[in-house]
Amino acid sequence: MASASGPFVQPSTSGLAFPQPQQPMKLLPVKPRKYPNRPSKTPVHERPYACPVDGCDRRFSRSDELTRHVRIHTGQKPYKCRVCMRSFSRSDHLTTHIRTHTGEKPFSCDVCGRKFARSDERKRHSRVHLKQKLKKEAKQQQQQQQQEQHSPPGPSTSCMQP
Repeated sequence: MASASGPFVQPSTSGLAFPQPQQPMKLLPVKPRKYPNRPSKTPVHERPYACPVDGCDRRFSRSDELTRHVRIHTGQKPYKCRVCMRSFSRSDHLTTHIRTHTGEKPFSCDVCGRKFARSDERKRHSRVHLKQKLKKEAKQQQQQQQQEQHSPPGPSTSCMQP
């Protein structure tokens, strides 16, 4: 959590993150889900928080997940960057964005030490080392096979008596 002097503004914690029933909720058009039939890891009976928007059948196991989801419908972006005034619907997106201003790169590669602003960038980068490792192993295996094919069959040391 950032202090009051930090580079971003926290939303008000009083009340819910979506409007109360006194005023009708202003809804924005929502893009269709990328994977509409993907099953949730949590069974429906363990997701008591249903989206209140007509036509949206999403359910959540935690109230904060529902609060975050409703922002998709309302367009609410309560997290604001104090450097460039860009707004975000999620605090983690703001945190990542702020790194573009500060240059902070807290995620480093275990193999080469290269630093990244986001963990997913580091994960994608790690595939470079995996491919290098697999290529190296394949080359060594190929060299071993070539040596076995070209070496003359000599007396076996396992059958010799001292």
